[in-house]
Amino acid sequence: MLSIVIPARDELYLSHTIKDILAKAETDIEVIAVLDGYWEKSENVIHDPRVKYLHNGTPLGMRETINRGVAIATGKYLLKCDAHVMFAEGFDKVLIENHKNGRIQIPTRKRLDPVKWEVINDGRLDINYLTLDENYKGVLNGNMNKDPKLAEKKIDRIEAFQGSCWFMKRGNYFNLGLLDAENWGPMGHEAQEIYFKSIMRNGHVVRNKLTWYAHWHKNKEELTFKSDRSKSREYMKVFLDEFYKRRDKGVKKSFKRKDLAKMFKGVGVEIGVRTGAYSEIICQNGEPTRLYSIDPYALPYRDKRSRTIGKERQEAFYQGAIEKLKPYKCCKIVRKESMVAVADFDYESLDFVYIDGSHAFDYVMCDIIEWAKRVKPGGIVAGHDYYKFRDAEVVTAVDTYCKVHGIKIQLTDERTPSWWFVKK
Repeated sequence: MLSIVIPARDELYLSHTIKDILAKAETDIEVIAVLDGYWEKSENVIHDPRVKYLHNGTPLGMRETINRGVAIATGKYLLKCDAHVMFAEGFDKVLIENHKNGRIQIPTRKRLDPVKWEVINDGRLDINYLTLDENYKGVLNGNMNKDPKLAEKKIDRIEAFQGSCWFMKRGNYFNLGLLDAENWGPMGHEAQEIYFKSIMRNGHVVRNKLTWYAHWHKNKEELTFKSDRSKSREYMKVFLDEFYKRRDKGVKKSFKRKDLAKMFKGVGVEIGVRTGAYSEIICQNGEPTRLYSIDPYALPYRDKRSRTIGKERQEAFYQGAIEKLKPYKCCKIVRKESMVAVADFDYESLDFVYIDGSHAFDYVMCDIIEWAKRVKPGGIVAGHDYYKFRDAEVVTAVDTYCKVHGIKIQLTDERTPSWWFVKK
């Protein structure tokens, strides 16, 4: 299902927008109109089982209004749009069919005449490319919009967009920590918050030119959400300072997990093996004399991600790993929980360890603490998935350990980065 959240305050064309969505959608949808401190006129209320109205007794601002709508949404996918937009036929189907994990989609933007409820065709090009100016405000990039080569790209990465319409998986909304009204304020820089948080988590924003929406661009007198934006302007500076610190945090350009495996020599351990894919990469690209591939293939205590997989799939993973790793004589699968297996290894007996087990904080922290003790000075302590996503706290655990021990990690250059450091 697709949940469509529409924040509204004293909107003239909310009912038009809802009717348009209901007429154009081709998949299972729900529409959640969040009325920020006002009531819609009774004659404008849409009586349809797919439509819900949520009322803020007092105005809360754009961010909290969107958040309240998302909180009651039930769809796998989430689309937010302003209360004065028109869509292409089947817009929802196109967005869903072209979605990928970590992706945020922005349809091509056209211009809307809300009175006639039709697209304005006055010779101006559709809006696909914006760039950020020195104040990180999105401005139209005329050259890119006119570029015939770019026009051929039906789905293309972008660095800026207007916050009037965006599409993502609902889970990604929570994983990215959207929208943060406490720090960013009630309104302002919504699109920038989404873009930079997505980039920080190794996601990306794309313009999907296979579908479109038309937006009524209001002048200042016509704006109904008029919350003070000074807080978002100030926090933008703080946020970007942190963003660039993280971006420059030891990332080795074009250095992938496969390249990291080439650094693994001697006796080592991989924690969390699943189908054996990375153990195989280590055997093929590194120089391990002995590799212990450790995984319980069970359901660890309070590990949501493992329990979602279930026992049958865990057993299938185990059998798959046996077959995949059979050709590699240096590799031995150890079917034990990490903290049980670690007792079988002496301190400073390993040349490397790669941690990719349970991603819950306690498990990651215990793995780092105990397995790092088993690595020799000059050996490599490493792990996978240094980014924030649902039911995973790898970043928090790694950062906490490294801060306490004064360690600076390095990261691979990919969407799901690996982290590593050389033990002193």
